Amino acid sequence: MFAALLALIVAAPIAPPILAAGTEAPPDATVALEKARAAYEYGDMEMVVDAARAVAEGRVRPTPGQRVQALRYLGIGLFLTGRLEGAETAFFDLLRIKPGIRLDPTTTRPDVVAFFESVRARHADEIRQAASTQPGKRFIWNFLPPVGQFQNGHAARGWTIAAIEVLSLGATIATYAQLRAWENPNDHTFGDHASDARTFKTLNFASAGIFAATLVVGVVDGIANFRGDRGEGETLAFTFITPSGVGFRF
Repeated sequence: MFAALLALIVAAPIAPPILAAGTEAPPDATVALEKARAAYEYGDMEMVVDAARAVAEGRVRPTPGQRVQALRYLGIGLFLTGRLEGAETAFFDLLRIKPGIRLDPTTTRPDVVAFFESVRARHADEIRQAASTQPGKRFIWNFLPPVGQFQNGHAARGWTIAAIEVLSLGATIATYAQLRAWENPNDHTFGDHASDARTFKTLNFASAGIFAATLVVGVVDGIANFRGDRGEGETLAFTFITPSGVGFRF
């Protein structure tokens, strides 16, 4: 049951691998980022730029976490296609949103990392000022799902967790109240409702278990995706380019 619940919460739609040339912007940020990821894996930097730009510019209404990922794709894609001014703008926007973010030098091409850090150095004052005006994320909220999911920019996941919590907690309270109503306070038996009481006890235990499992999954998910200002972003995985090829970082 726990595994099925985890799969339900973290499931995300899978989009077609490549965005055909000349097509319009994808209908939502999730699809656009999946197309950017697939293009990144195939090494088609022009398509990475096209798909990521739709998200970075807000044409598909991204969450904060999706925009962070899109700006990272966009900056790297522009740099690797020789558009350094555009890459600098994308990285600068990324650093204003996430001032402490870094590209992992063990999984990202050294020239990309060096350029990214040069952008940080050139715009240090502006980045510092942006950081001082942004509300910080709080690690403690990850222990109160779905608050952690909303904080991390995963609204759909947050609403899923919230719905499961409300339904399971409601069922737990309702079945417990019915059992108390049937119970004889003198001998704690259920009289004519003995058979129904067994069924309601099973339902009560099951709903309580689902509620507890949802809380655990929510906490784990919130912590796993929390990055604060010094993290790598707000996504579960990121595709990267190295001198020897392409891989995934979790």
